[in-house]
Amino acid sequence: MPTVQLSMLAGAGAQFFGDNGRPLSGGKLYTYAAGTTTPQVVYTTESGTVAHANPIVLDAAGRVPSGGEIWLEDSVSYKFALTTWGDVSVGNWDNITGNGSGIFQVLSAPSGSSLIGFIQAGVGAVARTAQSKMRESVSVKDFGAVGDGVTDDRPAVTLALAAIAAGDTLLFPPGNYNMKTPQTGDTAIVLPVGVNMIMEAGAWLISTQGIANPATGGSFISPLGNNSIVCNIDGGGYPPSGGVTGTWATWANAGIRGYVGTSTGLGAENVSIHGSEIKNVTYPVQIYGAKNWRVFDNRIHRYKQTGILAGFYASYDCKYNQISGNSFEDGGDYAVSFFQVGGQAAGVGAYNIVSNNIAKNMNQRTNGFAYGIEAGNPDNQYGFVFSGNIYETTVTTGAVTLGGITIATTSDSIVIGNKLRGSLGSSGDTGINAPGASGQKARRGLIANNHIEGFRSRGINVDGHDEVTVRGNVIKNCGDTISNRPAILVALTNSGTGQVIENNTLIIESTYPYYGVGTPAIGCFVAAGKTVSNVTIRGNTIINPNDYGIQVSGLSGNLVRGVTIANNSIIGINDATFFARNPFHCTFLTEFSISGNTVIDAKRGVVAQSSTFGTIGENEIRGSNTVTTVWDITNSTNLLLRNNEVSAPFTAILASASALTTPANNNRAIGGSGLVVRNKGISGLIASGATISYGLSVSPTNVSVTPADNGVTDFYVTAIGGSTFQVVYGGGGTHAFYWIAEF
Repeated sequence: MPTVQLSMLAGAGAQFFGDNGRPLSGGKLYTYAAGTTTPQVVYTTESGTVAHANPIVLDAAGRVPSGGEIWLEDSVSYKFALTTWGDVSVGNWDNITGNGSGIFQVLSAPSGSSLIGFIQAGVGAVARTAQSKMRESVSVKDFGAVGDGVTDDRPAVTLALAAIAAGDTLLFPPGNYNMKTPQTGDTAIVLPVGVNMIMEAGAWLISTQGIANPATGGSFISPLGNNSIVCNIDGGGYPPSGGVTGTWATWANAGIRGYVGTSTGLGAENVSIHGSEIKNVTYPVQIYGAKNWRVFDNRIHRYKQTGILAGFYASYDCKYNQISGNSFEDGGDYAVSFFQVGGQAAGVGAYNIVSNNIAKNMNQRTNGFAYGIEAGNPDNQYGFVFSGNIYETTVTTGAVTLGGITIATTSDSIVIGNKLRGSLGSSGDTGINAPGASGQKARRGLIANNHIEGFRSRGINVDGHDEVTVRGNVIKNCGDTISNRPAILVALTNSGTGQVIENNTLIIESTYPYYGVGTPAIGCFVAAGKTVSNVTIRGNTIINPNDYGIQVSGLSGNLVRGVTIANNSIIGINDATFFARNPFHCTFLTEFSISGNTVIDAKRGVVAQSSTFGTIGENEIRGSNTVTTVWDITNSTNLLLRNNEVSAPFTAILASASALTTPANNNRAIGGSGLVVRNKGISGLIASGATISYGLSVSPTNVSVTPADNGVTDFYVTAIGGSTFQVVYGGGGTHAFYWIAEF
């Protein structure tokens, strides 16, 4: 009894038709050995015990009789010939296999997929084989990877990499792939140029034994250029206790590193890392000498040092990279850092963009020195853009210095629209740090529209940054009573020129724990041997400053030249503790202007001491606090004081009038006890001959009075002295008088 298989032609329920389209009633189906006219038996059922007649005579409906099935001997090929009842040929079909299991064997063979066609839906799609379609990616499981978290899958991955070609994708189905084989200075997966890598959801690279210590260049993945990577990496090195500051496993190395070993592959270009999660390693992403990298929409957390470390090395520049939309959390140092590797000064870091990232709880190492995002220190970094990032830390102990963003000694860079929130955990933390340095100048920066809160040292530092513009930022609860730690630091230890501080809002809340005498809201100071010039501070709003509102201080023999302080508003909260000193405190300036400013609830006046060639004009000081000397220009020369107004009580209006180039003019004091050129007020109800005080030790040149009510006749002023005058009038009774004193 032969083994039979259902025929691939007319095997079950077949119906045949003639050329006229009608059922082939009485038609004949002859069965032969393939390629011959030698009759070959076929069977009626799968048992292979009852043979069909040869030819098979079709019934009236053109169907196969005896159950309607045709079964062929296994491993035998047939030829079928169909005729009418009168033996007129209708059709012939040769090489009809009766070997159904053979077909399965052929299709299940390694070459089987090459026998199956495929065409994509859509106009213009090109037909190809299923094999060609499936080989668009190479699964590590094709080479024996298990993904059970125990088996060493590294040899299988190595085989897959050897078989892959540019344009292909290395695929990891769900599973835990243990890169277990330890090799010092090693990389588990070196992606050749043009090869992509995708780890499906639920697929992870892990290491239970370790790849290498970071110092030797070990990493999980090293792309060599033109790669797209979607991956999940768990380095397994996170301390079991103590968090980031605990004891890390020795294999806490790099997740993705843009080179192999110590230098192979430096300068890799056009790499994309996206949609990935990387954790429990020292450096999740480490790229040296990279260009045109795109690192976006990744989750990076629980790492020992820096989330994305981008360096320029020797002659390899780090340029045109974009880092965006990533989240960073629980890191030892930085979220993102661009830096010069090993003092290799030839390389350049430039035109990199860091945008729309979220960084939380960085700077946790006790020996760290870190910001959320960093670029700087060498002189050859420029053209960075940091925008739309959110930085927040609740860490209150740890790194030497905490901070939001630093672009130290980085020129032509923009920091815009970031939201930075500190924890007040370090007396040295700064929201945005953008200084220059001796021999490493920063120039032409823009720091704009950022929201900065809770940095105890400074909100913004641009010490030594030439031609920088600080504009439209909101700075809340920043600064300290420690000397020279204002919310905005313009200059302190470095020379600088052309700084513009404009349209910022600075706020100190009454609950801020580091308020008090010691430092201004905006501060500019000259160090010995340094020069500062052409500083503009305008249009800022300062609410409840710690100490001084704005302070600009040169040194004897080293004046600050070209200072403009204009159109600022400084507002106290009428509290005895806050805003204890001068709204403007300026010393050792030349060619300066303090004009158009408004001050509310100050306790002291404007100081412009030991300065020369300046104008103080169009300013208004008002409020209910008693102001000490309104304009203190002691030891100054060649000043103009004009068109100012005081609407507050004061103890003295002017110190050292000899500093003026001409008599002060058109200044007004309302509600005080004296004025400079013209002071005016209203007395209480007084009798004829009573004394009115205007509070100066200098006699006015003229005093005029006007009755404030009716019933006064024949009034005049007499007994004008250094601080008082008398009003004599007729009509009896008591009356009030408006008075104006001119000097």
